[in-house]
Amino acid sequence: MTIHKISLRNQTIPTIFLFVALAAVLFGSALTLVLVNLLTGHAGGPVSVENKTSFLTYRNPDFNYQISYPSDWKVLEKQNGVFTVASSATAPEVAQGGSQGLNLNLSKIDVIAYELDSNLSAQDFMLSQTSNTNGQASTIMVGGYKAVKMETQLAEALDNHTDNMIYTSVFVTVGNHGFIIAGFAPASQFNQILDSFHA
Repeated sequence: MTIHKISLRNQTIPTIFLFVALAAVLFGSALTLVLVNLLTGHAGGPVSVENKTSFLTYRNPDFNYQISYPSDWKVLEKQNGVFTVASSATAPEVAQGGSQGLNLNLSKIDVIAYELDSNLSAQDFMLSQTSNTNGQASTIMVGGYKAVKMETQLAEALDNHTDNMIYTSVFVTVGNHGFIIAGFAPASQFNQILDSFHA
């Protein structure tokens, strides 16, 4: 095997030594980059930053509950046993060709609180409050209590609407209080609001 020598400032360095040194420098740089990426949590692609919405909390001293909602939503009602918040879109009803239709950009949640004559299960409370049991019902936990979640096509839940949105009603009882948390919002957002409910 012939090793070519090159002259560098009157010194001869074998070419193979230069290749080894260059490979070590490049490998070291790549290794350093990999270590920096691992330590900083970057996996080598563009870093996505999740946009987290801040939340505000409403506390009701009369019925002893609290619920959080996105800070860019507006409180529409806050009296007696009713608390209503909605996204800051335009008014809930918009005219569409002379008929009333729901603004699809609007999200809206109502919390309606009741004082019950006796302790009821969530299912019995639901049956006492609604005659429309059409829809998909499931049992869930809300604030540590069993609840009934009813999902209905909006057109079936509200008169004179043909929109294809899901209207969700959640019925939960805590002692002698019954709560209905109902409305329409993207599922992940509705669930995040629902998870914040405590009584």
